[in-house]
Amino acid sequence: MDKALALRVWNLLNDGHSLYVIEQRVAVPTRTGQRLKTALEGFESQTDIHEIAEDVGLSEKTVGKYQGWWKEFADDLNQVEVNRGDDDLTKEGRRRHYLDLERALNYMKVNLEPIAGGIPDDLLAPWDPQGMDLIFVDNLLSHFEGTELPESFGQATIEGPREPRREAALVAIAILRDLLASRRFSGHCRYCL
Repeated sequence: MDKALALRVWNLLNDGHSLYVIEQRVAVPTRTGQRLKTALEGFESQTDIHEIAEDVGLSEKTVGKYQGWWKEFADDLNQVEVNRGDDDLTKEGRRRHYLDLERALNYMKVNLEPIAGGIPDDLLAPWDPQGMDLIFVDNLLSHFEGTELPESFGQATIEGPREPRREAALVAIAILRDLLASRRFSGHCRYCL
């Protein structure tokens, strides 16, 4: 593993990308991506190197090398954050936007689960979000343009044969579960600050 790859993965994680997206963009193996993510979380929580090494399945010497890279990464992030100088209003707007995205994510998941499950077609409620739910869902989907989520979600929520809708719903739910676990949203929409 080289430093450039580790820094690139950490940058993408910091920008809110899921491991799935990172694996596609950087062509990093799943195991390597997961190790870098676990190491990053350990460094951020100031976990002992020995514990991190056990968690990622690498030697303490290798994890120590990663920690040196991470310190450089963290220093660069801190400088960018200081230079950005976000005011309280901007921070509050960003916080509310992320809450809206989480609301959309949960709304989508709740509506996709019956499609992916064994509920008969005549009992399925049609996809018909109203008002702010529609806006929040559109914003969330715009954050993930260029990924499988918008296409899978669109295919799952249109009228048509059951099996393609079910398969698309399963793909979309898997991505949404990853988002729920990571609480990181990639990309930007017109409401992003």
